[in-house]
Amino acid sequence: MDARRSERGFAMILAILAIALLGTGLIAALLLLGSERRVVDAQHGQMEAFVVAEAGLEQFLANRVALGFTASPAAVYESTRVTVTGGYADVVLQRLRPAVGTVPATYVVRSRGVTVVPVQSGVPRAERVVARLAHWQPGGMNVQAALVGLGGVVKQGGSGQLNGNDQCGGVVDVGGVAVPTAPGYTQTAGTFVPNGNPDVVTLGATTAAAAAAVRVDWTGLSAGTAITPDVRIPGQPWPSFSSSSYWPVILVTGDLTLPGSGRGVLIVTGNLTVGGSYNWDGVVLVGGSMIITASLTFDGTTIVGLNAKSGLSVGVTTITTGTRRFRYNSCDVASALGRFGGLAGLPNAWLDNWPSY
Repeated sequence: MDARRSERGFAMILAILAIALLGTGLIAALLLLGSERRVVDAQHGQMEAFVVAEAGLEQFLANRVALGFTASPAAVYESTRVTVTGGYADVVLQRLRPAVGTVPATYVVRSRGVTVVPVQSGVPRAERVVARLAHWQPGGMNVQAALVGLGGVVKQGGSGQLNGNDQCGGVVDVGGVAVPTAPGYTQTAGTFVPNGNPDVVTLGATTAAAAAAVRVDWTGLSAGTAITPDVRIPGQPWPSFSSSSYWPVILVTGDLTLPGSGRGVLIVTGNLTVGGSYNWDGVVLVGGSMIITASLTFDGTTIVGLNAKSGLSVGVTTITTGTRRFRYNSCDVASALGRFGGLAGLPNAWLDNWPSY
């Protein structure tokens, strides 16, 4: 009887040991499974944070002005939070090098992406930092001449200027006047007026060919969709130019008789009449003809006859004798278009895990 009792006791001990071993194995398996899940969730969170960081960086580069940053060029330091699907990105712009001569300023844009909801309890929000080097690309346009006449240009007499030599001292001069081969540029009398590099630019054999050579989105500009105007006429009054830093975009639908001197981008979908001794600094874009009955000085660049880009007939631009000056000025063009500059990412200059660099 003692032997049977001893055997039962030994079997119970073996059973307890087996249960303990099985329990330990199960606990170890559960711990391993949980650890693996956390590793997988952490990796998944890192990928989500990467997507959030990259989305925030790209949104900042594409929509910087819409996010409230209007300095042109960009300030030394700018920062904001961009909310995207799955989280948010804290984006910081920092200038590394200011502009030197014709070399644009260089910036680094870094974006710290943070996921909003962890995958499981106990797993912290994932974070990832990406960065990109960029330079400031100023707003500009392909200037072909001080005066571009898509329907041809007739100059009466040898007074006045059609001067493509940069009045701002830039390194690149442009044509004095740009026209199609026919009807081209003609002058009734006096010393030959156009002066530039070259004096006369031939844009194409016909008005249609010349219009195609002028890289201006006239459809968008004349509709006010390519650039959002600051002033629309009719509908708003002619602006005051009391501040020298005010370079507006003015869109005139129809004809305009210039009310006075000014600066900025002037877009006239119809004909432009200049009946006073006025100056304009910047860019003038005219859909129809330009009618000049008084002295004027337009510094920057002027394009007349842009309705030809829409297939419409445009007349010859006639410049009467007297003080009629069209002069290329790269500084005035840059001032008029400077607000349309932006950050352009440098090729092969994208960085992942910025803090590790």
